[in-house]
Amino acid sequence: MSFTPYSVSNQHFSDAAHQLAAKEIYPQVFRCDASAITIQSMNVQDGGISAVYDGKLGIDKIIAVSVNGLRAPLLFSVQERFRRPKNISFQTLTITEWNHETDVPSELYKIKADLFVYGYYDESLRKLGRCIVADTSKLLWSIANKKIKFMPCRNERANQTYIEFKFTDLHAAGVLLWDSAQQGIQSHFIA
Repeated sequence: MSFTPYSVSNQHFSDAAHQLAAKEIYPQVFRCDASAITIQSMNVQDGGISAVYDGKLGIDKIIAVSVNGLRAPLLFSVQERFRRPKNISFQTLTITEWNHETDVPSELYKIKADLFVYGYYDESLRKLGRCIVADTSKLLWSIANKKIKFMPCRNERANQTYIEFKFTDLHAAGVLLWDSAQQGIQSHFIA
């Protein structure tokens, strides 16, 4: 299994960003009241099926959306990634590609999440910046069919390679389902 080393501080950062996303992003994405949404977290540290979803399938959350007229909620799997404000000027979505420490494929090759929620979170302000939601299958299809540009990169600290996509290229390829900037939502902070 390939992974970025676990960090308690990064987990707290992600958890705080998720709490805001649950209130501010998901009701807009699914066009429903927050009370119609339940979210279950998947985490390698929890073991069992949760470890399989997170560690092997690139799924951080399972979201159940109740819809009037349906007998059971619809389920969506989600990968969430929140970055710190210092990175907001990049306006790129990144996906790890290879773990050179263990010489095994990384997130790009295992991700099975329906949605990829990506955005910026300021811990000191407790505010979200720009956030996007990508259709992961469309993104992978666009890569395979050379319909989207990406830049190969390397993270020396984690000894991983990753690919990055400009938000503008994600829009052009039609893989974005939601973008806070397109919804007229002002970013709470600027890099």
